[in-house]
Amino acid sequence: MKADRKSFCIVCIANYCRSPVAEKLLAKKLSDKIEFSSCGLNPKVEANMDYRSSDFLEQNDITSTYHVPKKISEEIIKNSDLILCMDAHVLMHLNLKFSKYKSKYKIFSYICPEIRIEDPYRMDSSKYIAVMEKIKDVSERYNYQDLFN
Repeated sequence: MKADRKSFCIVCIANYCRSPVAEKLLAKKLSDKIEFSSCGLNPKVEANMDYRSSDFLEQNDITSTYHVPKKISEEIIKNSDLILCMDAHVLMHLNLKFSKYKSKYKIFSYICPEIRIEDPYRMDSSKYIAVMEKIKDVSERYNYQDLFN
């Protein structure tokens, strides 16, 4: 990472559906100033993301969809400037397990609190895509200044 760039990590439960999509969408939009990564509380032991997430990204002109799920750790949190939690469950877990870093945590959709990003893993395809659209909507609303307020 370049010294003048910020580092943000997006966290969901398995680092398999939501956080890799948010990572790729935000990186496409803001990678000139911010380095994005993603992790999970309990990552899926499978080298890739959910095929529905990959398909969604490709439909949105992001073809580099290779992904290896990673587990959130104190080291990652310590080295990140901001941790974006995909939902309240993730936020609560991080607050309990890594409480000394509470000031770094924000809900992913904090800039539009009316949007809830549910875990789509067990959802049918249409509901899954609706969650991906919410992630895209939130990602499109971010600008560099939002991430530091």
